[in-house]
Amino acid sequence: MASLNSNAKHWRIEFKHPLDKRRRTIYLPVNEFSADDAGIWHVHVEAVLASLQGKSIPPQTLKWLNRLDDAPYQKLANANLVESRLKPQPANEWTVDAWVTTFIENKADVQQSTKETYRHIRRNLADFFGANKRLKDVTDGDALEFYEYMQGKAGLSIATALRRTALAKQIFRRAVKKGHIPTNPFEDITGLRVKANDQRFVEVTEEMTAKLVDAMPNAEWRLAVVLARYGGLRVPSELLPLRWQDVDWHNRRIKVTNVKTCRKTNKPHRIIPLWERIRPYLEACFDQAEAGAEYVFPEIRKLGQAGRDKGTNTIGLNLRTALDRYAAYAGVELWEKPWQNMRSTCATELIAEYPSHIVNAWMGHSEEIAQEHYRQVKPQDFETALARERQALDKAKSVTKNVTYSGTIKRAQSQSRATASSVKQGKSQPVTFDDSIVNMCTLGPV
Repeated sequence: MASLNSNAKHWRIEFKHPLDKRRRTIYLPVNEFSADDAGIWHVHVEAVLASLQGKSIPPQTLKWLNRLDDAPYQKLANANLVESRLKPQPANEWTVDAWVTTFIENKADVQQSTKETYRHIRRNLADFFGANKRLKDVTDGDALEFYEYMQGKAGLSIATALRRTALAKQIFRRAVKKGHIPTNPFEDITGLRVKANDQRFVEVTEEMTAKLVDAMPNAEWRLAVVLARYGGLRVPSELLPLRWQDVDWHNRRIKVTNVKTCRKTNKPHRIIPLWERIRPYLEACFDQAEAGAEYVFPEIRKLGQAGRDKGTNTIGLNLRTALDRYAAYAGVELWEKPWQNMRSTCATELIAEYPSHIVNAWMGHSEEIAQEHYRQVKPQDFETALARERQALDKAKSVTKNVTYSGTIKRAQSQSRATASSVKQGKSQPVTFDDSIVNMCTLGPV
């Protein structure tokens, strides 16, 4: 009924709740819970799940539940397995900070980067509203002032301000659904969707890619650049989970984990071609890998370990910082948004060669997202369009000339047959030709 597995940070007990049929996960930090502890939790969670389906709960599970401290017990409550020990806070006493904290705690199954975003919006709301502002006291005007604050005094980019205001709107919407407030003060704030800025698109040419690859310090980093540029992998989210068992050398396929989109699409992975541009770099990494190595990028994975241990999302920043440093050492000028623009260039090149549904499946995004965030209009597209127009015009002129020449020949043949027929019948008629035939015979085809 429940499964137990782990990663570098957590033991995960995953199950489908028998009442609402939703998938849920209980996270147990590996630095706080041993393998035996996790096994005990797994056994008792299965017993609680069985009790929700009508079976009696074992006495040892009841004792275990009663002995749990409030913090670990709340993990079970958040998974809707037991009633919470926490005293419900009356709706009119909820503060903004307390509600945001509760909202984040109930989102324990989200990705680490999303948790980091939640912490940022909690800090922004606390800075603006203070620690004691009650939910019911937040007005539409307060929400608008917060939106203006995020765009100005908070010192954020426009895109980040829009995203965080949208998240604040989502948090208050949940408070409405829970009955803590009658209306959402952020409801009238619209236009929060972040659109791609095509001014930041950069075509990463093969020459630029080659220079960057040469600037990398080792085989892992060279492969990382090549997979982003020619494989279209998202960095770091799709790069770091890559395992050697995901590489199908014989059939020339690579299985990529859909870390970002799996929750929405219910597709945990996708398959991309093992392109010839990628293969030599992948083979170089494989040759250097230790015997029995699991991950393709063991050294790069270490960059984010310290941040993950602290519960923060620093791996993306670390990869970008390291890329900047290596490029600077080699005297390579790095373009804007390097990882994103390498993926964007890959998507743009693929769509020029293959149908969109195939490219979208390889890249792991929808057609709408592809159009807005990835596909570029390159400078050479204009030259290609103008060259094709010239070719079309030249072809049209050639066809017109050939049609005129063919018509002239047919008229000459017709007059020749008419003259021959007259001579055969003993009729004497002058032989005449129209001007086009005379010109043709004199000047040749035009």
